[in-house]
Amino acid sequence: MKKIHLALLAFCMPLFIHAQNITIKGSDTMYPFVQRIAQLYSQTNPNHSLTVSGGGSGTGLTAMKDDKAQLAIASREIRLEETQALEEKGIELREAIIAYDALSIIVNPKNPLQKITLTEIKDVFTGKITNWKSLGGIDAPIIVYTRNPNSGTYEFMKRNILLNEDYAKKCLHKDKNEEMVKAVVSEPNAIAFCGLSYLKEGVKPLKVGENSRNYVKPNFQNAKDGIYPISRPLYYFYEAKNEALLNDFIDFSLSHTGQELIHKEGYVPIEEKVLNAEFDKSIEALFDF
Repeated sequence: MKKIHLALLAFCMPLFIHAQNITIKGSDTMYPFVQRIAQLYSQTNPNHSLTVSGGGSGTGLTAMKDDKAQLAIASREIRLEETQALEEKGIELREAIIAYDALSIIVNPKNPLQKITLTEIKDVFTGKITNWKSLGGIDAPIIVYTRNPNSGTYEFMKRNILLNEDYAKKCLHKDKNEEMVKAVVSEPNAIAFCGLSYLKEGVKPLKVGENSRNYVKPNFQNAKDGIYPISRPLYYFYEAKNEALLNDFIDFSLSHTGQELIHKEGYVPIEEKVLNAEFDKSIEALFDF
């Protein structure tokens, strides 16, 4: 009997030796599609055990720095202080852009506003404009919703749209895109932002212009073509020492299968061939112009 047990153990040992655990943590924006990719990847790579969780881009980068995650997912660039903290620990950083996202500025369908400039967005979210009348709307206070300060979306908006000015103190914070959408659905005077993948009936996305002449609709093709002004890359960050462990998963994310899944989840793929016009048709239906 002992010989049989030893033989079985010897047979099973390679499976245990080659089993790889990968912890992925970070952006709540990216969580839905990374979770789906991980599930699909695991089906064909049973020796890889992947755990995916959100918590915000900053949370993921901290977890990677502290060896609590091998892969950080982030919907913004890495900050200078984060880079410095990694360098202090002797961590050699690697990054890969996996997809793009476009942020929609959303209002309630009862709101007559149809378009907004980048300067007006900045003035609304920093508190310089507080009444819809200033934007050509009704005489009513603007209720501004923004994301949790640990969110990559919050940071992206502050850096790229608010030009590093502080959000207005009266801004109401929400943890997730879904909560931003629900707030606008229920409040006629609200304004918020969310990713394209979270657009749904009950909100109205606004055309956005870099100036008062050229306004662009937020949709997949416009984001892919680079003409929609509020779009951003979505990143994988990881240590160089984990490159061999993560290469297959990263390659899978960038493969046609992975990019197709990303697009099905409502994000902008890097691979042009997987763009599906049906997604833009569904967004088009939300415009009440």
